[in-house]
Amino acid sequence: MKIFLCYILFLTGTLMAAGGDPNLQPEKKSKYELIAESKSMQINSSAVTEVNPRYVRSIIFSFLIPGAGQTYTGNHLKGTAITITFFGTALGAILNNNNFNGREERIKNLLANYQNAGDFVTADKFWNEIQNEKVNRDNDNNRRKIFTYATIGLWLLNMADIIFYNEDHGPDEFARTNSSKFQIAIESTDSFNGIALKYNLP
Repeated sequence: MKIFLCYILFLTGTLMAAGGDPNLQPEKKSKYELIAESKSMQINSSAVTEVNPRYVRSIIFSFLIPGAGQTYTGNHLKGTAITITFFGTALGAILNNNNFNGREERIKNLLANYQNAGDFVTADKFWNEIQNEKVNRDNDNNRRKIFTYATIGLWLLNMADIIFYNEDHGPDEFARTNSSKFQIAIESTDSFNGIALKYNLP
């Protein structure tokens, strides 16, 4: 009998606890609130993800020298091609800019000579030279624009590649087996930071 009474009291206490104060019961949430909480948890979990220091360094290298980040992460062929092409287009823009400025100066001198010409034949000669220099100057200006836009576009493509598409092949660029005799890489150690060259002797 005592056991039966204890069992009744246990059941009564359990039912009272289950159906007690409604404030103590878990709050029911709609599916939209649950989805919002799930997205918030995903954002918070991604925010605490550790940043790969090699990835950050590669972005900085490519920002300063296009292709350097690709070379740093082991993509030597792609990095070297980007670097050479970038400096080639930049050199083309600089040379055409110098030519443009030189022809501008020459046109000014020819205009002064044209105005000071004492006869029609001499003035006509200077006028023809001015017309030729203007054509050459315009061509230099067009080439300067093309090379400048190409340089900027290549830099932007380089940054897009290093941020979104580049793959890291390992922390030590010279540790992997490579059949080529000549290698170039960017090394960052405790005692050395810079471009490292390696030549494999036969």
